[in-house]
Amino acid sequence: MYKFKIAFALLFSFLGGLQAQISTTNPFSSQGLGDVSFYGDAYFQGMAGITAALVDSAQTNLYNPSSYSLLSQGLPLFSMGIIGQNSEYSQNDVSSLSRYASVTHMALAIPFAKRFGLAFGLKPYSRTGYEINSSTEVSGDSIFYDYTGAGEIQEFNFGFAATIVNQPSHTLAVGANGKHYFGRVTNRRMSYQKANQALNGYFQDDYLNVSSQGVDIGLTYKYRPSESSQFTFGATFQPQHNLNVAKGSARVFFGNLANINGYDTIIPYQPNEGTVVLPQRLNVGLTYEFKPQSDTIKKRNKLPSYVVSAEYGVSSWSQYEENIPNNSATPVYSDMTSLRFAFQFTPHRFANDRSSYIKFYDRMSYRLGTYSVALPYMQEGLQVQDVGISFGVGIPIVLNRAVSSINFSVNYGNRGTEASNSINEQYLGVGLGFNIAPSYDRWFRKYQLD
Repeated sequence: MYKFKIAFALLFSFLGGLQAQISTTNPFSSQGLGDVSFYGDAYFQGMAGITAALVDSAQTNLYNPSSYSLLSQGLPLFSMGIIGQNSEYSQNDVSSLSRYASVTHMALAIPFAKRFGLAFGLKPYSRTGYEINSSTEVSGDSIFYDYTGAGEIQEFNFGFAATIVNQPSHTLAVGANGKHYFGRVTNRRMSYQKANQALNGYFQDDYLNVSSQGVDIGLTYKYRPSESSQFTFGATFQPQHNLNVAKGSARVFFGNLANINGYDTIIPYQPNEGTVVLPQRLNVGLTYEFKPQSDTIKKRNKLPSYVVSAEYGVSSWSQYEENIPNNSATPVYSDMTSLRFAFQFTPHRFANDRSSYIKFYDRMSYRLGTYSVALPYMQEGLQVQDVGISFGVGIPIVLNRAVSSINFSVNYGNRGTEASNSINEQYLGVGLGFNIAPSYDRWFRKYQLD
């Protein structure tokens, strides 16, 4: 028990260190709330980012709240994940490398009373992280310009779900998440000269603080035409609403950037309170699962599972608007659309089968996916596209009757446009996720006194 406590303490210390680092390296994150790309955990990343119709009884899905009541009954499920990514950015003949690591989510889901479930968890909504450098020569002196940004907008979810139809051939569940958005995004513009190994000039920091509430809803319908087939339709919807924000700037002159005591504040930070229009989002998906039944003639046969899933999503980012006093122009976005396909194969679907002819790798799930996303950002009049492929492996961990899992994912893709002066990103991401169900013996053993 003490070893487990020490392991969890070290793990959370590591996660805290990741949160303190840059959480993305995307130059497109310099506008508005930052980069709103998908930041799901390794299970969904391995399935091309599909979330609406991927409802697994052993996986926590904060993206579709109706999934909470469809988890394995009687056991809470703790989930968390981390992701790391290497990116190469190129523009014309100039290129640069960057990397980051961050936490994808932390969540706890609890099914109860056979038809209900609740969950709460934390995951990022948007992230900001970039660094752009340039220089020019004026009257024989070099002037340098740095543009940097950092920060995250997080969302804390508290959700409830109910299974309102639970028949042998039909299952219908609905759910909702209450959300609290919070966080800060900082963008810095700095101009300076180099003199006597010191940097002198000025910088301006633009701050955007978010503290607001929201909601999203989810629906899952499962249809089983036979014992071997199941169709799952899933949909999630987030209505358009206003986020309460505070935005302001501070401008500082420095004779030596390294000497904070010598800073001279020209314009002090004075936040202006207002709202930001958060666009509505709709995701719909369909999953088909085929599970061949046992052949009683053969004694040593495996029972595989085949899963095919597809999802379409749209977010109305063209409606984004910043209603803040003394605010500069609102960024112009386009609607964000996504199309995702994925396949999963499990050689033997019963993770707790201890038959001698069932190998460890037979219980693992193997995933492959592809996706095409039209991001809301524009370059030279063209919308930025994100196209990639994904691979994933799910490893079940069985303790008594409780099934936990470890998920790995790899994503490879490209973001950019075909414009001649476009910034293009080629990236390779690796994810690791955990879904931990406590052992019956540890949490639910009942003792009887003679």
